[in-house]
Amino acid sequence: MTGAIVYPPLEAIIEAHARLLDRYGGAGGIRNPGGIEAALARGEQLRAYADEEPSIFALAAAIGYAFARVHHPFVDGNKRIAFYAVFATLRMNGWELDAAEREAARVFDQIAAGEIDEATLAAWLEQNSVPL
Repeated sequence: MTGAIVYPPLEAIIEAHARLLDRYGGAGGIRNPGGIEAALARGEQLRAYADEEPSIFALAAAIGYAFARVHHPFVDGNKRIAFYAVFATLRMNGWELDAAEREAARVFDQIAAGEIDEATLAAWLEQNSVPL
């Protein structure tokens, strides 16, 4: 994939996090504000240092993995916002994640537990996404 990639803006992530907490519960607050920015920058960092242009699935996985496993920027709801960031990144770039909610929850639980790596997430996203 070459050219411009669109990522969810910082403000959208913070707003989505608040909406997710309102809907599903959890403690509010940002534990690490720099971690939100770092997670969102992970896709472009991957592009900058990759030998080959990464797929949109690899870029979305990098962001989701950064939220769920690496940075944990929020007090609560990091897996939920990781899923949202992945979903939004794919959608903003012409793809729809087509996976059952229960399966997606399992995958993001496994990421947080260290049972799934970033490459495995990228492969799962590719297998479970359809073009818009």
